[in-house]
Amino acid sequence: MPALLVQPEGDTRSGEVRRTAMRLAPIRVLWGSALGKALLMRGILLLRKIFGILFVGLVLSTSFATPTAGAQPIPQGYAIANLRTGLCAREVPPGDLDGPVDQVVCNASRGEPGYYHQRWSFIQTGGSGFLIRNMATGLCLDLPYYGSVPAGTKVTGFTCATTSDNQTFTRVTRANGYWFVNWPSQLCLDVDGFGTGGVGAELTLWPCTDDDDHNWTTFPPIGEL
Repeated sequence: MPALLVQPEGDTRSGEVRRTAMRLAPIRVLWGSALGKALLMRGILLLRKIFGILFVGLVLSTSFATPTAGAQPIPQGYAIANLRTGLCAREVPPGDLDGPVDQVVCNASRGEPGYYHQRWSFIQTGGSGFLIRNMATGLCLDLPYYGSVPAGTKVTGFTCATTSDNQTFTRVTRANGYWFVNWPSQLCLDVDGFGTGGVGAELTLWPCTDDDDHNWTTFPPIGEL
């Protein structure tokens, strides 16, 4: 039965206000009925379902968003290979604090022993500087104490600290590979011996030159730093 639009007795409201109230009267009647309550519950359930789907979609799109090209990680790290000797930089197992860093035959497969001792990540410290961190031990290439060190100082692995200036390196592109230059010393990552170091030769710092074993490459390619 349709609702009766009856003006309440003594209603002195203006015509427009009164007409608005009359238009709303059926809604008030429906709201209080059993049918109105049922429709309300169905509406609430429908909204919950819609918003639930939207929420799940938002979570999934956030969790599995495609990273930007510059943000894609290299989970296995980089090998750092010397172009003169053909050997790879390695933190000597088990990777003791202040332990030596040397060069060995490059392992190409993750199944080979010592694979991750030859893998490194590069951690930006601001500007063009970065730390070189070993994937197996979590230690960074380091020099004794702070500040500049003399040529021939041996490189070791030590706890990474972005405020430790003697762990900061920069990269200088050369015609053949590039140099890793220790920032405070302005000396290059070097293999002990003048281009003659073999397996087990330790890494040192030395004045940069293309005639020695200071030119390095990485695989996969390191890209921009």
